[in-house]
Amino acid sequence: MLAARGFTANTEVLDGAFFETFFGKDMSDNWRLTASLGNPYHLVSPGIGVKMYPSGYHLHHAFEPALELVKKHNISAAQVSAIELVIPRRGHFNRPQINSGVEGIFSYQYHVAMAILDQKLTIESFHDARAQAGDVRELLKKMTVRVDPNIPRNPDIVYIQVVIKLSDGKEVSAAQPLPRSHWRYPLPREEWVGKFRDNAARVLKEPNIEKIIETVDKLEDLADANALTELLRL
Repeated sequence: MLAARGFTANTEVLDGAFFETFFGKDMSDNWRLTASLGNPYHLVSPGIGVKMYPSGYHLHHAFEPALELVKKHNISAAQVSAIELVIPRRGHFNRPQINSGVEGIFSYQYHVAMAILDQKLTIESFHDARAQAGDVRELLKKMTVRVDPNIPRNPDIVYIQVVIKLSDGKEVSAAQPLPRSHWRYPLPREEWVGKFRDNAARVLKEPNIEKIIETVDKLEDLADANALTELLRL
């Protein structure tokens, strides 16, 4: 499906080019990937993160500061004259033109557009109809990207700075190194349970949703796993 939409990849990915496919040709520090392998296991420390939006985690670094600015300064798309995204390295999810929802999933610019236009990211945000809408295309035209090599690449402290310039001359900016999906973010239970309810409501019977939550909460006491699988039937 991705190939049909124009996506490309390394043709030798199964012939030893795995790291190059994902990290480029500069593999000088790949030793870091195994330096602490299993000591500790990531599930134990620092722990898991719950992805709060239906897109790649790194894109949330663009969405959340943009949303913060929109809410703090009550910004509408009509007020925006220009937007600059300051990113850690060139080509990393820098996709200024969007022709489908799938492309939007991998675009910093699209995430910022959704923050300004819709103030939310849902499954519907990445449907083709939304990605191809006129208001999205117009807002994307106002965005530029600048690389700042001083931004750390460490996933614990990496960030993207979003700078919004308004038609009245005012300029506001924000960055968020700890988005809600980060494993160190103290995500309240009601938020991730709320995400489950929203997703489950699309496919499961409504009375079963709360029963599933109750069952999983007491999973250690469950005598028969069939009690849970029955609730998960569509």
